[in-house]
Amino acid sequence: MLPGVAHGAATAGVVAAARVGCMTSDLWASLPAAVREKVDELVVQGRSVQAVFAIRSSGVTPRPGLRACQDVIAERGVVLADRFDERGGPDEADEAGRPVPPA
Repeated sequence: MLPGVAHGAATAGVVAAARVGCMTSDLWASLPAAVREKVDELVVQGRSVQAVFAIRSSGVTPRPGLRACQDVIAERGVVLADRFDERGGPDEADEAGRPVPPA
C-alpha cells in the first residue's frame, strides 16, 4: 500500500492507465506545471493532506472537490511508486533532495 493513498482508492482503470505512464485525469492536466511538481513531491513524501491543499489552492476553476483531489493523488501514487522504498515510504533524502544511504 502506498503512503497517503487510501486502500482501494485507485480503480483498475486508473491503475492500468498509470502503469503505462499516461495520466487520464483532466484535473491533473489542468494544473500548472509548478503545482504538478509540488504535488508529486508531496505524494512521494507521503503528505497527501498537503497535496490536496496544493491542488485545491492552485487557482483551477471550478475549485476541485476533495474526492477529485484524492483520485489524482491515488493516480500519482501509482505512477510514482518506484520512488518509494521497500517499507512503503519515501526514500530518505537530505535538505537538498540527495538520497541518504541507509544506516
